[in-house]
Amino acid sequence: ASRYSGRIDKLYLKYAFQEINKGDKLFEIYSPEIYTEDQNLIYLLNNDSSAKALIDAAKQKLILLGLTKEQIVNVEKTRKADLHITVYSPYSGHLHAMEDGRWKMEDKNKTELSIKEGMYVEKEQPLFFVRNTEKLWAILKVNSEDIAKIKLHQAVELFVENQNSDTIKGEVNFIRLQFL
Repeated sequence: ASRYSGRIDKLYLKYAFQEINKGDKLFEIYSPEIYTEDQNLIYLLNNDSSAKALIDAAKQKLILLGLTKEQIVNVEKTRKADLHITVYSPYSGHLHAMEDGRWKMEDKNKTELSIKEGMYVEKEQPLFFVRNTEKLWAILKVNSEDIAKIKLHQAVELFVENQNSDTIKGEVNFIRLQFL
């Protein structure tokens, strides 16, 4: 969700299911709120540099609004507020569209995102969903004669048919028995 209102001027995201990594550029946004908070920090630095508590609070507000420490250091050094702020991904995974504030189950053939360049966004508006792919759950049915072979924390390898990928390595971390 957006942490502030503004206009998306440059979008680095191109399509649903796009792979992104933590720290990747997502978009550039013009936000009067961010610009004002940058100006507040600059004012304190220029006019009351001894007010460490106020300066730290101004920096903390920018961090809470999603600016990186590098972006804040840049404002401190240049004493210039940026009209456009680059927003970076705090997560790794792949993108999914949002619809009416909820994660949308996309048709794999339809890869268009709901956010566009030039679009205005409101504070707390969900823009997209990032599905973290670092952990994968597989729910498997096991034949009754094989149940005794499965142990907690046992290493496993999964192979997905019709996929051109290597096996997926993991471990058993939960066992649920269900008898029908």
